[in-house]
Amino acid sequence: MKLPTFLVFFFLLAIHRVYTDTYSPYSPLSYVDRPCGTDLSNLWLDVVLVVDNSHGMTNEGLANVSSSILSIFGNGTRIGTNLTEHRTTRVGLITYNAEATQIADLNVLQSFFNLTNHVNSSLAEVSNSTWSFDKVGLKAAYDLLQNQSFPPNSRSHYQKVVILFASDSQAQNSEELDPYPMDYQLKDAGVKIVTVGYGNETLLERLSNISSPEYAFDGYDKGVTAKVQAALLKINCFCPPTWTQYTSSYSNSSSYHYGLCIQLMPTLTPWRTAQLNCSSYGNHSNIVTEYNKAKHDFLLEAVKNTPEFSPPYQYHIGLNLVNGTWTWDQPSNGSLPLLSWSNWILGFQEDTEATRVINIESENLKEGTTGWLNINDMKIKAGYICESYACDTDNYCLG
Repeated sequence: MKLPTFLVFFFLLAIHRVYTDTYSPYSPLSYVDRPCGTDLSNLWLDVVLVVDNSHGMTNEGLANVSSSILSIFGNGTRIGTNLTEHRTTRVGLITYNAEATQIADLNVLQSFFNLTNHVNSSLAEVSNSTWSFDKVGLKAAYDLLQNQSFPPNSRSHYQKVVILFASDSQAQNSEELDPYPMDYQLKDAGVKIVTVGYGNETLLERLSNISSPEYAFDGYDKGVTAKVQAALLKINCFCPPTWTQYTSSYSNSSSYHYGLCIQLMPTLTPWRTAQLNCSSYGNHSNIVTEYNKAKHDFLLEAVKNTPEFSPPYQYHIGLNLVNGTWTWDQPSNGSLPLLSWSNWILGFQEDTEATRVINIESENLKEGTTGWLNINDMKIKAGYICESYACDTDNYCLG
């Protein structure tokens, strides 16, 4: 049995208050690399919900879908558009079986209350159709995004998501109804696909081939709401074009994503000029930090995979001597003293006029590795790396 709309609304509002009271934003003085924002109330996405309402979903399954949708967006996420707050999420709603029906486009739902009403009214009971064609639902989602979210739309820089709620209803196997070409078309357009399956292992395996990596979930999993929310937060943590997101593993794009972006600049430049260039990007930008070996290794791999850099590798990092203390460059002319891990090449810190630091290959090091060398800023030019905050729930940017 479904709860009345007003009870659902106030229940989720109470959850939101608990959540926002405990949320703590990142502090740049923490000496850890910035994580992605996790404030669901500041989620800013364009999301199309695509719900299978064929007979195989069952009314119980459809009620489960409704509850999941309202829980996913129930932590205070601002639904719709707002002239004074860019961090909002537009939600479109499509149902499908043998055919697709657009319940609400991306401009109809302008509050969580609107979303609740549309979900409860349109997902009250399943249709009479025994057929379920994922392709028609995905095609309707693509058309909606194409018309209302891609350029020249003012929200074209917002990340785009399709959440497919599917059952194991009969799906006709034919080339004409194969969902994968439409799936590829969505992904090629930069759309992330999240799937939530209500059925057996065969269905879940099929949906895992449709979803973006790591975004296929079991609708009967008690933790599915939190998992979909985590997926949306990860999707909402991204870098502008030409920037690379810092992850825990350079070679594994599915590894942990930090809320940091890097920009490799191979042009030979003095350290101070590099510092000014990096800070000019805005968006909390500075010359890159290396708080630990994992960050150092990631940056070196990025340099090695950038053709404009060539051996022996050398590039400026944000370490410099300020009033006798080695200090990391920070956004807005801030600074943070060097702590814990370091990567100095032995014997090179004694030069008191060498107050800036580069990473450099040295005969004192294993081939293909780099260490920190303090240099005279007026005598040495090198490439450099900038870093900035990722676009996420704590940091709105134009992408």
